[in-house]
Amino acid sequence: MNFKRFFVLQIAIGALAGLVMLITNLMQVSGFITTEAGLTFVTFISWSCYFFSGSTPKDAFISWCSFIVGIVCAIIIFVCNTILSGFGINSVYVGLPLAVVVGVILMDYGEKLPFGNRVSAIYLGAATYFGMMGIPSVASQGYFMVGVAELVYAALGLAAGYLTIVIMDKFAVNSETA
Repeated sequence: MNFKRFFVLQIAIGALAGLVMLITNLMQVSGFITTEAGLTFVTFISWSCYFFSGSTPKDAFISWCSFIVGIVCAIIIFVCNTILSGFGINSVYVGLPLAVVVGVILMDYGEKLPFGNRVSAIYLGAATYFGMMGIPSVASQGYFMVGVAELVYAALGLAAGYLTIVIMDKFAVNSETA
């Protein structure tokens, strides 16, 4: 693909990114989860996941299911930490590290699941969940709603990944015939 065609391709992908940003901003303004925090970062994280997960709709679905596993593991880490803290165990230096040990073991065992077994996406799902829970106005919505929000934003990002491939394929086909 020559430079001019490649440049136009990047403009098309940039326009897609702008559209994704607009959609996530509209979600925020409408009060989906909270009006106080933008969660666009979740969409862009999952967009990148589309590419390192195989770049097909089936792979995207496996990654999305793996995000669910990561979210569940993250919630288990939060709950374990809360339980340990309830016994008077120092959360920062003992409770959370022990809870993370439990969570990581579960995340690694995710590869044995029949579906949702992409370990990289499991970790990404858990890490993104932790990032979201670090935003007070998001965390106040509770574990379940934060998980739902992550999955909605992740689905948008995975769809954007799919559309990126569609656009790239269109340019590649046109490049061969031009």
